[in-house]
Amino acid sequence: MTLTLAEANTIVAAAIAKARQLNIIVNVAVCDDQGHLISFNRMDRATAEGGRFAIGKAVASAGTGLPSGELVSRVDHPPVAGAVAEGVPVLHV
Repeated sequence: MTLTLAEANTIVAAAIAKARQLNIIVNVAVCDDQGHLISFNRMDRATAEGGRFAIGKAVASAGTGLPSGELVSRVDHPPVAGAVAEGVPVLHV
């Protein structure tokens, strides 16, 4: 499905409105069906790192076709000791 910027901004605005209703602070990202970022918004006092997760969830949602809320159970796991690239640890969490 191809989203216009106006449609993506409407989705972001609705998510921000819902977050305010729930009294939570969020980062919101919307991607097209190929995982390209169209719109992003970080509420006041939301963490910058949270933005990376929001974009990652949007990309994963686009790639799997699943709503981002369903991705949590698939990616929720205990912290790993490190990430490995080509057999070499590159990141320790």
